[in-house]
Amino acid sequence: MTKYTKTLDKLQLLIELVEETESDEVTDNELFDDHLISASVMMNVVRDFHTGKKMPDADTERETLAETMKAANKIWRIRNKIKNGAGSSNKLTIDFDIEDFIKQDRKLDGIKHYRSEMEKLTGDAPSLKTSKEYCDVIQDDMRRRGLI
Repeated sequence: MTKYTKTLDKLQLLIELVEETESDEVTDNELFDDHLISASVMMNVVRDFHTGKKMPDADTERETLAETMKAANKIWRIRNKIKNGAGSSNKLTIDFDIEDFIKQDRKLDGIKHYRSEMEKLTGDAPSLKTSKEYCDVIQDDMRRRGLI
């Protein structure tokens, strides 16, 4: 068993979870789910390392694998929440993105991101005040959970 086998197995589990929780409806905007595309790309990157098709230096390899694992974990959390009935993919993805911005001390970017994504989803951007209040609630929840 190589060092990539476990990672490939876990990425396969992620792909199966995404397929299980994706909507059967095709929209005018998307034919394929963004999470499925991301998970497939991650699988290809790790498979290329495993087969030797791509041989980066050790530091680049570690960095790429770490970023792949972080992205996979984020999708995994979102998809498990969807599976357990906690909401839609778009809404949960936005919330996790806002959490990432807040963790990086970039709350203003989180507010901008929320406004932009909600405009894409609904066709109408929420007010700056509403967006800030939404991000404040997420930040307060993160404090309560000990994430910041």
